[in-house]
Amino acid sequence: MKQTRAAIPALRRYQGFTLVELMVTLAIVVILGLLAAPSLQGLTAKIRLTGVGSQFTGNLLRARSEAVSRNACTVMCLSTTTGDTITSDANGVTGGPSCANTGTNWQQGWIVFYQESCSFGGDTSAIRPAQPADYIAIQPPIAADYRLDAQGTGDAFRFSFDGTGRPPQGSAIRQFNLNYQNTTSAYTQQYGYNICVDALGRTRTIAWNLSC
Repeated sequence: MKQTRAAIPALRRYQGFTLVELMVTLAIVVILGLLAAPSLQGLTAKIRLTGVGSQFTGNLLRARSEAVSRNACTVMCLSTTTGDTITSDANGVTGGPSCANTGTNWQQGWIVFYQESCSFGGDTSAIRPAQPADYIAIQPPIAADYRLDAQGTGDAFRFSFDGTGRPPQGSAIRQFNLNYQNTTSAYTQQYGYNICVDALGRTRTIAWNLSC
């Protein structure tokens, strides 16, 4: 028993870490963190780019499928007002997220909705649905470092589909570049890609440096 009691203070005397040990451990943690940071940033960029592309193509597919399933007309358009509150009265929607009638930067957000009339032919008079329930999807702005840019000219800010799931006659192939900041970014060249939308509204992806 005497030996056991004498050993207890000795054991307590050496519990814990010394200041030097703590500083060495902290230095190792900092170094490992600095080494891991670029990998984590790259992984985040890859996940976000993939997510943005999937959201865009998924909403486009949904716009087509909703038009077919309801034998109705749908619109998917670039929108800079996705944060607006939807308001309505007895006659229908009076305010809320609406279509932009110009622009190519889809990272600003977009909306999908039912359109009362299928009178396409360049008609962009329907900037929002007639009723609140006719909103199908509202995509808020994406983080500023992630860009989804429509290429070329024309109505790259708007898609329309009739009850057969087809866009207006004369629609051309459109390309959307999905980048991290710009095309010179290392993350763009590693994880970025371009989205091609054909004349029927179908999508496919290609490498970031190719054209549809």
